[in-house]
Amino acid sequence: MKKLLYVLFAMSILYNIDLKAQKMFGWGWNYHGQLGDGTTITRIIPIQIGSATNWSQVSGGIEFSAAIKSDGTLWIWGSNFSGQLGDGTKENRTSPVRIGSDKNWSQVDCGYSHSIAIKSSGSLWTWGRNHYGQLGDGSETNRTSPVRIGSEANWSKVSCGDVHSIAIKSDGTLWAWGDNIYGQLGDGSTITRTSPVRIGNEANWSQVDCGSFHSIAIKSDGTLWEWGANFYQLGDGTVKFSSSPTQIGNDGNWSKVACGTNHSVAIKSDGTLWTWGQNNYGQLGDGTITDHFSPVQLGSQANWSKVSCGKDFSIAITSDGTLWGWGSNFSGQLGDGTKENRTSPVQLGSQSNWSQVSCGYGFSIGTTTLIDDVADSRAERFNFTASPNPFFDEVNIEFNLPSSNKVSLDVYDLSSLQVSTLFEGSLDAGAHNYTLEGKNLASGEYSVILTIGKERFVRKVIRVK
Repeated sequence: MKKLLYVLFAMSILYNIDLKAQKMFGWGWNYHGQLGDGTTITRIIPIQIGSATNWSQVSGGIEFSAAIKSDGTLWIWGSNFSGQLGDGTKENRTSPVRIGSDKNWSQVDCGYSHSIAIKSSGSLWTWGRNHYGQLGDGSETNRTSPVRIGSEANWSKVSCGDVHSIAIKSDGTLWAWGDNIYGQLGDGSTITRTSPVRIGNEANWSQVDCGSFHSIAIKSDGTLWEWGANFYQLGDGTVKFSSSPTQIGNDGNWSKVACGTNHSVAIKSDGTLWTWGQNNYGQLGDGTITDHFSPVQLGSQANWSKVSCGKDFSIAITSDGTLWGWGSNFSGQLGDGTKENRTSPVQLGSQSNWSQVSCGYGFSIGTTTLIDDVADSRAERFNFTASPNPFFDEVNIEFNLPSSNKVSLDVYDLSSLQVSTLFEGSLDAGAHNYTLEGKNLASGEYSVILTIGKERFVRKVIRVK
């Protein structure tokens, strides 16, 4: 009877699983609790933060972090000397604390000691240190709780630098505020702004990211633009500062950008990765410590999908879900189990289900997921099944290929550790059948992940004894 009750309970779990559930991990410097694991212990490999599996977006600041859950709630932790956590105090937090009671947060970004977020309504909110007007509320007063910026409700994207902020509205216009000593606001001046000012007349900006004192953006036509301080990081072949957006090259196929302290990284639509700027710790990843004034391609791979930059290091995700890091590693921020600097990308662990990554000063925050953002209905064409489920001795895994393709079939436990590879290689079109044996598996839930080309699908299975 006890076994039957367990099976029934397991089945109820099985049919209520959020297929886009994401676990959150942190690694690197943790002096102020910015990893969120309840300690101040530095970690040189990723450690899961809590037990929640519904994280949807993460951001790492200098010494603090923020994240949004899929239910729209906002959570922050780490250093709080200027109220940058937004919880109404100046107390450091070593575990995520919820900010307010709202459930409509959609985007958050962290700077040196200030935070900015957008709600699903399109309203813009800021808090933390404000000595250069980086909050954009027209003052230089610090805020320990979120304050709304203006009455407009058409903000769509935001990024924080050390002491400046840049955002894009839904109409494609670009706005900036805060410190402007190096021209990092892009308004053609070096005047500090305590309220958002529009940058130029264009209405075709699609992406933006802020470094410490420079900014980089992409227009809807795929062109790349940068401005601000230029200790090699603007990529225009010079070391001249620029107070207005300057186009980098003539290419129109840039798709993603990221700024570090004095280096920049970008991905093109063909999946190639390009880096430029200072390279004293190998943060450009080209195998050298030579600075570059202009973008250089990193290797020959064409499967890069996401990238983030911290202080003198970079971390990226490939289209197969693997995580890679390079550059400074003084606090284990690369997550490779060492504190050795890397001048070329090294894979961080063996997991292939990384979905997001964000770099702070000397630490990183990332999320893993057990399924791509692929609609379940798309998986049906492969007739991907697992039965019986729950299972005792073995479970039969079946799928059908409409054409020959590269395939892998892997099994992970609840801690996202790989416990088995049932197949990896190329398969011809037709039906395929594999067996997962349970004799060496503990009771519990497992994820069988089928990767076909660049698409990934999951089936949850329950092992009972």
